[in-house]
Amino acid sequence: MMDSACFCHIQHLHAHQGLSASQMAKALTLALQPVSYGLAQAHFRPRQPRPCPSTRDPFTPEMVRLLER
Repeated sequence: MMDSACFCHIQHLHAHQGLSASQMAKALTLALQPVSYGLAQAHFRPRQPRPCPSTRDPFTPEMVRLLER
């Protein structure tokens, strides 16, 4: 997973040292895919968590009803 510091480092290596994506991946000990993704983006976008429904959501009304009793 790429954080903002890693993203900035990738952008810096590309702009100032002219390293290729594979050279940066080796230097940063990352896979090629995150480095290529970081180069393709204009600015850092943090990962958005996916909403994941709870397994107890279908039973919530029944639980509330039992607790209120």
